[in-house]
Amino acid sequence: MALLTDLINLNLFDSTKKVIAEYIWIGGSGMDLRSKARTLSGPVNDPSKLPKWNYDGSSTGQAPGEDSEVILYPQAIFKDPFRRGNNILVMCDAYTPAGEPIPTNKRYNAAKIFSHPDVAAEETWYGIEQEYTLLQKDVKWPIGWPKGGYPGPQGPYYCGIGADKAFGRDVVDAHYKACLYAGINISGINGEVMPGQWEFQVGPSVGISAGDELWVARYILERITEIAGVVVSFDPKPIEGDWNGAGAHTNYSTKSMRKEGGYEIIKKAIEKLGHRHKEHIAAYGEGNERRLTGKHETANINTFKWGVANRGASIRVGRDTEKEGKGYFEDRRPASNMDPYIVTSMIAETTILGKHGNKQLRWKIQMDANGTSQNLNKSSARWDEFAKLKFVELCEEEISKGNRPRTYLSKDGWDNLVRRFKIMTGRSYNKKQMRNHWDSIKFEWCLFKDLMRGQTEIGWDEARKTIVADDKWWEERVQVNDKFRRFRNRDLSLICRYDVLFSDVVDTGARARTPDGQFHVGGPKKEAAYDEVEGSGNNDECLKLIVAEQTRENPENYVLPAAGQSRENQENIIFPVAGQSRENHENCVFRGQSRENGENYMLPSSSFAKRKSSIRSETRKSRFSLRDDIENLANMISAKISGTGPSIKDCLALLGKIDGVAVGSPTYFYACNFLCNEDNREMFVAIGDDTARYNWIMYNYNISKSNNPWLP
Repeated sequence: MALLTDLINLNLFDSTKKVIAEYIWIGGSGMDLRSKARTLSGPVNDPSKLPKWNYDGSSTGQAPGEDSEVILYPQAIFKDPFRRGNNILVMCDAYTPAGEPIPTNKRYNAAKIFSHPDVAAEETWYGIEQEYTLLQKDVKWPIGWPKGGYPGPQGPYYCGIGADKAFGRDVVDAHYKACLYAGINISGINGEVMPGQWEFQVGPSVGISAGDELWVARYILERITEIAGVVVSFDPKPIEGDWNGAGAHTNYSTKSMRKEGGYEIIKKAIEKLGHRHKEHIAAYGEGNERRLTGKHETANINTFKWGVANRGASIRVGRDTEKEGKGYFEDRRPASNMDPYIVTSMIAETTILGKHGNKQLRWKIQMDANGTSQNLNKSSARWDEFAKLKFVELCEEEISKGNRPRTYLSKDGWDNLVRRFKIMTGRSYNKKQMRNHWDSIKFEWCLFKDLMRGQTEIGWDEARKTIVADDKWWEERVQVNDKFRRFRNRDLSLICRYDVLFSDVVDTGARARTPDGQFHVGGPKKEAAYDEVEGSGNNDECLKLIVAEQTRENPENYVLPAAGQSRENQENIIFPVAGQSRENHENCVFRGQSRENGENYMLPSSSFAKRKSSIRSETRKSRFSLRDDIENLANMISAKISGTGPSIKDCLALLGKIDGVAVGSPTYFYACNFLCNEDNREMFVAIGDDTARYNWIMYNYNISKSNNPWLP
């Protein structure tokens, strides 16, 4: 380790004139930072003298695989506090090979705003207060907090000192000094109101340099936390409840505001910001609605107000500014994960250019804020690997919140998914496009499950996330279904996560559990046609695979709709219980007993026939569906036993208290899926001891993993 440390700290200045330049850029999410290093022949102080470079945009979610090259344009140089000497950090923005800024390049339009003669003449100053939270690496819980528990209430932690109040000061101090060394105009640090949360301030910085400096300060912070073994979070509300969120308050002034009589200019600027409140809120960070609640030193997200020394306002004016009649104001709305290029340029554009600004430029900056143009909704959705990953991550989060009551997300789940996906990826896909992708990957999941069913003599390459099998095995499986070939040599790390989305659900509009826990699968819903670039899925094939999966022991006893049968007219779909022949299905029985009286539930076909005849006699437009009776019966059973068993919400509350099951971890999502089963929930609650619950969850997880080696 001593040698490694010596090599890391090796000074190249005495042995070579060459220097290392670390090129930094913003990735596809708009919040992830990427970097790579190259060797230069000698020191460089002017970014225009640096060579352009390129990277694989398909691996960052910023370009398709068939045309993946993205070009880096160096824009700002800082001293490298990690390598030191003449080595440098280079902040870049990204362009296509043709020289067009890529969609996630927010700096390009911001630079145009700041180069406008009216804006440049005002010498805009910014001071950005970047709040962030330090998390424990393994459990993603704030440092200084007991695992799965909470510290004492807020109050003693703001600017606090002492081992029981200040957590992570070594990281904060190291970051402070590293930024000063790099040449960033960092003006201070302090502990925040929530324990484990800190703040640093960058500025005053002029124009576009405010964005450059904040992004590089974030980069340095990420590097230091990497060394320290902790995780930095810019989530605007990392912990729900009576805890402060994290913002990026932006202090702002112009030359006119700093002169005598500037207070009147300030008030006019604030009035302009109020007129465009919704536009700014849309650009001020993902998840900001969780933070701007009107509590914890924030204004409500739907209300614009300003005041002197009022930290519960959208805009705060300082006492000194009011007293002196000139100065600056503070926009308290931006979230900690905001893009400083967008926020700083929007404030300048609104307050200086206003209605007299370049309309085309204003439209472009609004596009940056919204992540896309309005016409994108009319085009096909592009699902590259980055978009697929974010879709799955966001779906997992919604499911963990209980927003998948049946086979699809709830209305709140879809709304959250559309909104958060837009902010995280810059792509404005509507609910229909999201549902189409859900159906498409559900088909993939069903196909993959069918490929693996009953297969035991295969291996799993953990590093490559691929199936290990010989050519003969693949040839045999492809003969069964030619579509299986798509999984050969394919990275399956993402498809393995689909279990969380689709396990224990079937395409009937309900969870389709009978009292004995068996599945009885209905016909597929009528869904909109796919419009994905990659091609549509096939719901009927997916349904067949689901039926085979859920009824693998007696698949011969299940009948799918006949060929040509419409989706609306499925009264002839039969669900006989095990042992009944296809020809003898007078009675469709839900086997098992009710909890209260042990009665068997039966749907006699004669009653169906009578009802069907009656309905047809009343109107030809009405349709009878066995699925309706099944759903009605399921609702009746649910009502009959409601209140007697633990809810998913109850179990998730208990799950969150168990050490070793970190929220968002594979184990956590497995447990969420496992506890969708009512019997499992009852057992989970009945165990009574957190350690025993954890062991029981892991026992079942290991059983599942032994049968499904692709599980994480």
